[in-house]
Amino acid sequence: MKVLITAPMYCSDQMKNVMEYAHQSFDEVILNPFARTMTQEEIAAMWDGADAVIAGVESWDAEFIAKAPAGLKILARNGIGYDNVDVSAANARGITVTVTRQANSDAVADCTFALMLALARHIIPMNAAVHSGSWGYAVADDVHAKTIGILGFGAIGQRIAKRAAGFEMEILAHDPYLSREQIAELGAAKCEPEEIYRAADYIVCTGPLTKERFHIINAETLSMMKRTAYLINTARGPLVDEAALYEALKAGTIAGAGLDTIAPEPTPAD
Repeated sequence: MKVLITAPMYCSDQMKNVMEYAHQSFDEVILNPFARTMTQEEIAAMWDGADAVIAGVESWDAEFIAKAPAGLKILARNGIGYDNVDVSAANARGITVTVTRQANSDAVADCTFALMLALARHIIPMNAAVHSGSWGYAVADDVHAKTIGILGFGAIGQRIAKRAAGFEMEILAHDPYLSREQIAELGAAKCEPEEIYRAADYIVCTGPLTKERFHIINAETLSMMKRTAYLINTARGPLVDEAALYEALKAGTIAGAGLDTIAPEPTPAD
């Protein structure tokens, strides 16, 4: 079997053991040579004869999938979402599409809290000030005993809630697929999004990108939030209307934002 790996994380030194295993397991392994997200043109130049692709966040739209090698059998996403793959087009070509559910759930939950703490304690600007020779003073915010609102209460949202419980936070959660009782068993109170926007000190976006969730954070929802609230997005960039977020931050509508993901990725030069 010939496997093309486009996901750039496998180019890192930490993945050497994984790559050794891949070379032992498959007849031929072609690794992303750029150590970044590949373009469709770059992928097409390397995919001849590939039976499988371990994909990253690059776009696999219908037009691109139509050009895929005839022998391509599986598109295995190194992630938990299908939003960058036209699954119907892949299935029409006989290509199975898979994702790696829960593989990075703890890592994303940790990243969420890293962003929350960095924002609350002003770690980045204070570190920059010290390195510049300044020794200013800023009043930090707390995470302990504050209210966190989690938009999406799947595997990642539930892990975030476990960490929030350690900070003795009040936990609000919205998920249309879980009952009030199920969410209560996981230590949170089920709320509608509007309740979360108005009540939470930290609002966290998790879960998939769907048509219904596109720009769930927008000018209207931002206007509902406390001026002291922080927004965290560790899910998908298009969940947030970034133009509206920029205006809200500039106007002081909310206190700050931590984005682990943006739209588009990678960041444009300007």
